Amino acid sequence: MPTITQAVVDEMITHAHSIKPIESCAYLTGTGNDVSGFIPMRNAANREDFFQFDPKDQFAAVKTARADKLQLIGVYHSHPESPARFSEADKEWANDPNIIYMILSLEQGEGNEVLKAFRVKDNEPTLEELTVVD
Repeated sequence: MPTITQAVVDEMITHAHSIKPIESCAYLTGTGNDVSGFIPMRNAANREDFFQFDPKDQFAAVKTARADKLQLIGVYHSHPESPARFSEADKEWANDPNIIYMILSLEQGEGNEVLKAFRVKDNEPTLEELTVVD
């Protein structure tokens, strides 16, 4: 069961609203199943319904995580106008069973964001119980 700090959740929400209606995206860092860091990425696709990491940004994120002695354990992206569920596009790229995939829905407006965590095995996403800690 993954955990995430409230500070990281707050960063995700701020980041998602700052570039809405474009999907926001980031790497999540930490150890094991405990998310404690957030590395915002630029959505190279610059689209409202799809995101893509820039390879240069990915390399920089790996360096940042290593410098902080953390691991890249998750990927987050927002759904500005739809629920926090896997879209068909999400299913196409999410293929690592070791990664926590988080989707933040902004569909219900500011203050009503919905964050969900998933694991993917054999291209099938499974909802994970997510615990927010201080």
